[in-house]
Amino acid sequence: MSAPADPLSDAERLARLRLIRSESIGPVTFWALLERFGTALKALEAVPDLARRGGAHRAPVLASAETCEREMAAITGFGARLLACGEPGYPRPLAETDPAPPLIAVKGHLGGLERPVLAIVGARN
Repeated sequence: MSAPADPLSDAERLARLRLIRSESIGPVTFWALLERFGTALKALEAVPDLARRGGAHRAPVLASAETCEREMAAITGFGARLLACGEPGYPRPLAETDPAPPLIAVKGHLGGLERPVLAIVGARN
């Protein structure tokens, strides 16, 4: 997994959001593309050619910059922010999952996420 040591640039954060919001790109493919190309900006440029060479009959639908900019503005308007895996503040236990979520929307103090946690999931009936 290729994770930034420092905060991302606005352009790379937008590119990562576009990449993970694109058709047929989930976390596993996202991390494979980042590993291969180094940045989401470069991966976005390469995806159409990769799909063509892989035998796709049509170009993949990449999430538009405008749509992702609106999503980022809505997150900011809510008082939250997008945090990329590997950036300062990204919860270490979450980063250790495989595959880790490339981006999370966060609001408030995240320090409590470094402590051991327990989740109970199940139906109520």
